[in-house]
Amino acid sequence: MRAPPQVWRSFLRSVGAVLLAGVGALASAEPSTTAVTAGSATPDLVTKAAVSDERISIAIKGLANDEEAVLLAGLNAERPPCPAEIFQAIQFGDRATRAIIDSRRGRGDYTPTVTTDVEAAAAPQVGCWRVVLNVVPGARVLLRDFNFNLSGAGTTDVVFVALAATPPFAPGQRFTEPGYERYKNEFTRAALERGYFDATFAQHRVDVYRELQVVDVVLQFDTGQRYAFGDVHIAAPDVPLSSAFLKRLVPFRPGEPYSAEQLNTYRERLVNAGYFANTSTEPDVEHAVDQRVPINTTLQPLPRRAVTAGAGFATDIGPRAKGSYEDRFLTPSGHQFEAQLSLSRVISDASVTYRVPSESPAERWLAFDAGAKRERTESAH
Repeated sequence: MRAPPQVWRSFLRSVGAVLLAGVGALASAEPSTTAVTAGSATPDLVTKAAVSDERISIAIKGLANDEEAVLLAGLNAERPPCPAEIFQAIQFGDRATRAIIDSRRGRGDYTPTVTTDVEAAAAPQVGCWRVVLNVVPGARVLLRDFNFNLSGAGTTDVVFVALAATPPFAPGQRFTEPGYERYKNEFTRAALERGYFDATFAQHRVDVYRELQVVDVVLQFDTGQRYAFGDVHIAAPDVPLSSAFLKRLVPFRPGEPYSAEQLNTYRERLVNAGYFANTSTEPDVEHAVDQRVPINTTLQPLPRRAVTAGAGFATDIGPRAKGSYEDRFLTPSGHQFEAQLSLSRVISDASVTYRVPSESPAERWLAFDAGAKRERTESAH
């Protein structure tokens, strides 16, 4: 007698679930177990339309509320939709277990125990599953030894010397991976900011001794050589300023040690100069020659002339009109001219300003001002 098709499908699905559960158990290196609890519902016979808006639910027990909330928020998007096969619930439980283990490692706990229960959901969630993860936190590890070595040209750099003198942990203190990674990132950031573009961690190792609940850290940071500023290449085809004037905005010279702070000063000067609508300044480390980094700058000018006009009425002076004219690029050396005019029945004034940039154009100007004012007064009768 030939078995109905649905029986064969149910049999094959059950075999697949058992095989996948075994693979998941072998792949997990941390203490964890999975149990499956059968319910009265038969998922194979449930239509998709009945539970199309449901997902596998998850619960985590044994953790602090804040850690649990973070884990649930991260796992929420990974919940498989229902109806689902049991192997999908088991796989989701394995992913949740790995997330919990990673979370505990970040808090200095390398020996948590995680057990997983997969339960068939009751009506009206027939065809769905509930994954419950029970966590028993382990003891948090302490730092036993912190072996740090600084090498390269930056061994005398005050920034690296200061970082090396202030490790995040002392022997006997609680060790956490986030604190360790932040410390490494401080060296990486300092290297980029100070021009050590070949810097690398020659060694970065955390040896965990679970039986002793301690870790040993081995960290070696090789700064390599410090790069210098190369030539500044300025692309400004539409800017009516001389190249000599544009070079005056650069606060460093080729051959000086590279510094992100100096580069940011250059960017600020360009923004504050009063000539440019858009600026872009980037180091071209890829094309550095003899450890000199060229700087590529692109400039787009503001409109050369600006004209404003307006009119209004005030109770004390009556109707009034105002206007202004500005030429931002009067000469290739950056001279500017501005005129303002205000007219009313009571008070009228006019002024002109001629501005000459100094050797530091974005910071100091020499301004020549002239103006005239007429005020009409009426005597009471």
